[in-house]
Amino acid sequence: MPTRLGKAESSEADQTLAKALNHPIRAEALTILNARVASPTEIAKELDVPLGNVNYHIEQLVKFGCVELVRTRPRRGATEHFYRGVAQKYMSDAFWEKLSHPVRNSVTWQAVRVLFGAVRDSLAYGLFDKRKDRHISIVTYELDGQGWTEAKQLYKETLERTMEIGAAASGRIAEGQRRGGKGLRASFGLVAFESPDGSPADHELLSKRID
Repeated sequence: MPTRLGKAESSEADQTLAKALNHPIRAEALTILNARVASPTEIAKELDVPLGNVNYHIEQLVKFGCVELVRTRPRRGATEHFYRGVAQKYMSDAFWEKLSHPVRNSVTWQAVRVLFGAVRDSLAYGLFDKRKDRHISIVTYELDGQGWTEAKQLYKETLERTMEIGAAASGRIAEGQRRGGKGLRASFGLVAFESPDGSPADHELLSKRID
């Protein structure tokens, strides 16, 4: 809300995310950990930055309540720590509604960048269509308020169930109890957003091409 000086008044939620995202490495690490479980070593390698820097920023994210430790494993005489983002906690509907538009936009840009990067990497390595059971779908509908609420709830439930499946699989892998054959790294993306009238113009053509 505007103040007497005309500046936007930041909420506590804005301030928490601002602190979490006010350094590029921290923002990158948080985005990665909201997409998958990873260790500081893996993140440092992916971002091509010193491990010490990543460790510091992960500690800060833990302090802000944005990530949590999920498991550890011995590695070359030391212990490697694995973390995951707790987006389901600090990105709850109630929390998200408290964020200002600019902060929401900043978080979304980070998430979309990671999603596009995951798709790009999979295509570049020839993996996207390697599996015959891969999935991609794009649909656009005219919705009323009830339809939007119902669809949003469905996506939320799908995300929660996917995270449960991912956590269980990570636990089995860590314990050396893989099931169902050879493992693989998989990326999942769920998006639901308002589109301008007439968008996408080539939706019908695109749908035929990817089915």
